[in-house]
This record gives sequence, C-alpha cells and structure tokens, in this order.
Amino acid sequence: MVRSEHPVAANGPYRLVLTCLDVHEVSNSEKAGRREATPVWTAERTLPQDSDAQKGLRFTFDLPASVGPDPVPSGILSDGKLLRYRMTVNLPGYRKVFQKDSPPVDRYRTLTITAPTPGADFRSELQIPFDGG
Repeated sequence: MVRSEHPVAANGPYRLVLTCLDVHEVSNSEKAGRREATPVWTAERTLPQDSDAQKGLRFTFDLPASVGPDPVPSGILSDGKLLRYRMTVNLPGYRKVFQKDSPPVDRYRTLTITAPTPGADFRSELQIPFDGG
C-alpha cells in the first residue's frame, strides 16, 4: 500500500508500473566504471480514479521467480558454467570495455504511480531495494 500526504483529485484511473532494473558497469573512452540501469521486467496495474490516495492505494504484483543471474558486486563470475568475459581495448584517446554475459552488479525496483489530474498530472516514483524476491 502507498499513501499520499495530500489528496489527489484524479479524473482518470491511477496507473501503477513496477519495473525491475539490473545495473551493469560499463566503460568507454569518456567515462570509466559508469553504471547503467536496464529494465529486465515490468508489470502494470490500474486502480479506479475514486481510490483515496490519502487512505492508501492498495495493490499487488505477482513477481517472477527469477529475472536473470543474481547481482555480483564485482560484475564477474568465475564459475565456468557460462562463457563470461570482460575485455578492455586501450588505444590512445580511446578506451572501451566489452562484456559478454556479465552478471549485474546491482538490482532494484521502481514503482511509478501516475493519474490524470486537473493541471499537472499526479506522478510519484519510489525506488525499492531488491531483496532477491
């Protein structure tokens, strides 16, 4: 359940989007060790416009059992089960890192709630730490 401090005068249904993102470390000549988040799973629910956001928007999502390999902080596995590699090309003024089947270094979810309202539409986005489930 998610609550709003202030009333929301929705004039259309609430839209709730839950997205799971994997974070990979990428490097190139401009930025070394930059992290990029990539969506790996998303689901959507709608709630009626008369839902009271101050009392709480109640919702459920069925989460998948898995969305891929578990995050590994180093980004590199050495289990030998799958071909994984990280290769760096260094040329004067250019550096590029290539990865194949590298596991994510982190994972998190975002819950985005929107609703049409008079004037600017309502939008709230929450980042949810990933507990492995």
